[in-house]
Amino acid sequence: MQRGPVIRGVQLVQVPKTGGTRWLTHLDATVDAAYAAAVAPIVPLVERSLLPTVVANRVQEITRDPPSIRLEGWQQARRRFRGMVADLAPGSGAILLADVRSCYAEIGAQTVGSALRRLGCRAGEARSVLAAVRTFGTHGVKGLPIGPAPSAVLANAVLAEVDERLSAGGYRHVRWVDDVMVFADGAPSAESALRVLERTLAALGLRLAEEKTRLLDTPEAMCSAGAGPSSCA
Repeated sequence: MQRGPVIRGVQLVQVPKTGGTRWLTHLDATVDAAYAAAVAPIVPLVERSLLPTVVANRVQEITRDPPSIRLEGWQQARRRFRGMVADLAPGSGAILLADVRSCYAEIGAQTVGSALRRLGCRAGEARSVLAAVRTFGTHGVKGLPIGPAPSAVLANAVLAEVDERLSAGGYRHVRWVDDVMVFADGAPSAESALRVLERTLAALGLRLAEEKTRLLDTPEAMCSAGAGPSSCA
């Protein structure tokens, strides 16, 4: 684990992940509370915009003194995610697995601002959020800081458009942070969903991680990925 310098309450910490490393952002108590205070007022708006198929990083609780945002425990969310996959997979002829490349790092203030306007966020509340995001940039953070709960709220605000576009196209899907699973009738439908996903992400300034994006269109492939029908052994 590699730690960067502490700059006014913000420290970047490099940690290993599958296939590489990522930079987590550790905030001291003062900075953490300020970030939560800026984002907390928009939480109800963001949560109302999210479809039931958005499983991870849902807000469990907001506290005022000190300001904090608590997310649902990942174990509980993961169980719900697996339940949704188990319900949707058996009737599918193909499954699209997709992942957004460097999602948090590529979500900057402009993208967040556009998402908040689309959701109807009040101007004053949006300004406070964007000021916080821009401040992290002066601390060496690219995009949204990875780790703090308010970043998860803002990422969901941005990615809500992905959920809406897929749903509007009639595609059944589940999203875990920036991992998307689309359950289609067959390969042509899954490929069509992929095009919708690519266009929507491009409009947000994001793109898919091609090496993590796969189309599973055989029972064997779906079973090996743990997303197959109930007959999988």
